[in-house]
This record gives sequence, C-alpha cells and structure tokens, in this order.
Amino acid sequence: MDGQSIPETLKKIYPHGDIHFYDEKGEIIWVNKQTVPYVAFSGKCPTRMRLQVAFAQDAGQVFLCPCHLSIYDVAGTVLDGPAPRPLDVLPIKVSASGDIEVIDVEYKAGGKSRSALPR
Repeated sequence: MDGQSIPETLKKIYPHGDIHFYDEKGEIIWVNKQTVPYVAFSGKCPTRMRLQVAFAQDAGQVFLCPCHLSIYDVAGTVLDGPAPRPLDVLPIKVSASGDIEVIDVEYKAGGKSRSALPR
C-alpha cells in the first residue's frame, strides 16, 4: 500500500499478518499479503459448507446465511448466529495489471479452526 496504513477491515481479516495456505504435506503454496487491498471469501457458510452466503447491502452491508441465519460483517467476522468461525478467506493473486485470480479452496465444515481439504 505504498506506506499507507492498512484499512481497519483488512486489519480484522488479517489480525496476525499475512495468511498462509498449505498443501496436504504442510508446505506453503500461497500467501495472501495483508497489504493487498482485496480479499475473497468462500461463498459457503462454515457451518455446513453446503449453503451459500449472500451479501446484503440493504441490511447494513453484511453477509447472511439464509438457513442458519448467521450474520457476518464485511470482514467476515461472525456477528450473530451459530457459525463456528468467520467466513473462510480464499487465496488470491493480483497481477501487475490489476487482474484478480481467486484460487478455490475447500474447507472442512464446522469447527472453530479453518482446515483445508486436499484436492
């Protein structure tokens, strides 16, 4: 961000710095940098991983799970409902020209920690 401060939303998404993604052997395969001004969330509710969350701009810019009624803020943090963890962050690559590529990762349902499933 060229010396600019990290926006508050990104600080909430990256509370411990960059997010590392690992393969099934525990090797780092990608790192999302907290200074990149973009983030991609999995559209699947972490409760069961079958339901799609929807962005509800009319309801105060939150993500909603229509089945479990979990509510997430724009940083993916659980505001209300039974969801066991925040929305899962996906790896993204941003090219020099500004093109954004989202890399799909499947996570295990339930549980408080994110655990990627091998592909």
